[in-house]
Amino acid sequence: MLANARTHYGRLSARHMYLSLQQITLESISSLNMSTSTDDPHESLSQQELKYWHRAKIVDVRQMTLSVTGLSLLVETENPEEFVDHNFRRVSPQTQQSSPCFSFFPGQWVDFYIPQLKKIGGYSLTSLPSALPRIELAVKASCHPPAQWVTEHASVGDEVKVRVGGDFVYNKVYETQSNAKATPIKSKVSPEQEVNNESPYNLFIAGGVGINPLFGMISQIHEDLTNNLRGSKAALLYSASCEEELLFDAEFKEMLPEFPKNFSVRYFLTKRSIEENRRQARINKESIAIALSWLGCESKEISVYICGPEGMAEDVSKLCAAHGVSPDSIHFEQWW
Repeated sequence: MLANARTHYGRLSARHMYLSLQQITLESISSLNMSTSTDDPHESLSQQELKYWHRAKIVDVRQMTLSVTGLSLLVETENPEEFVDHNFRRVSPQTQQSSPCFSFFPGQWVDFYIPQLKKIGGYSLTSLPSALPRIELAVKASCHPPAQWVTEHASVGDEVKVRVGGDFVYNKVYETQSNAKATPIKSKVSPEQEVNNESPYNLFIAGGVGINPLFGMISQIHEDLTNNLRGSKAALLYSASCEEELLFDAEFKEMLPEFPKNFSVRYFLTKRSIEENRRQARINKESIAIALSWLGCESKEISVYICGPEGMAEDVSKLCAAHGVSPDSIHFEQWW
C-alpha cells in the first residue's frame, strides 16, 4: 500500500465488499482473503503471509519531504502471531514449523497495526528483502488515523505489528521455494556480457507517493546489477506536485552514474521546476514514447509498472497501449 488514504483491497475478488479505508479495523480486515489465481506462482505466498502478523519496533523516524515521514523498523521475522477472538496470540510451536518467516517481494506492502488505535494502515515497502530484518516505509500525512499517528506521534521504540500482502510485485528474477520464502535466482552474467543486453526491459511510471513500491522494484534491479546478477533496463517517469515533494531523489542520483546504460529517470513537476531535467509538465504520450525509445526494444518485450493517484493508471495504460504495449504487460496499482 501507499502512504495515504487508499487501499489495495480493490484487488480482492468481486465477492468481497469494498471497505472504506476509514472503516477498516483489525476485525474487518482479518475476515478478508486475497483472490485466488491459478496462474500466479506467488499467490500462495501472499495468502499464507496474509494470515500472520509480526512484531516490529520503530528504530528511526525522519522527515523525507514536507508531507512524507520515513519510518525504519526492525521486524521480528520469526515467531508470528495470529489474530483470534479479537486478540493477538503467538502461534503454537507446531504451527510455527509450517508458518512462513517474514519475507516479501519488491513492490509489496504491509498492513500496519497500531495497538492504541485498533485501526490498520497500509504502506508500500521501500526497502529490499536483502535488508531484513530492517524495513523502510514512507508515509504521507493525511487525516487517516494511522497516517496521522505516524506523521505526528510515532517515536523510536514504539512497537507495532505488520503483515505482508499484495501482488503488485517485481518478480522477474524470483522463484518461490517450498518454505514460502522469496529468494533471488543466482544467475550470474559473465564479465564479457553487457548486462542490459541480457535483461528484461521495464518502464516505471509514478505519480506522487506512487513512487514508493516502484522505488523498491528499481532498487532491486540496482542491487542485482551491483551483485553482477541478471538485471534489467529501467526507465522511470516520475510526476510530483513540486520539487520539494520528490522522494528518493538522492538515491536515484547515485544509481544513474553507476549504471548509465541501465537507468533513466525523468521528472515531471505539475506546479513548478527549477532544474532542466525536471520538466514542468505532465506525463503524456510523447514522454512515454521517449522512454520506450531509450529502452531500445520492441513494445512486446516491455513490462510497465504504474502507480499513482485515482485515474492515473487507466490514463497512462491507454497511452502505453497506444504505443503497442500489450495490456498483459501493463501492471498497475492505485488508490482511491
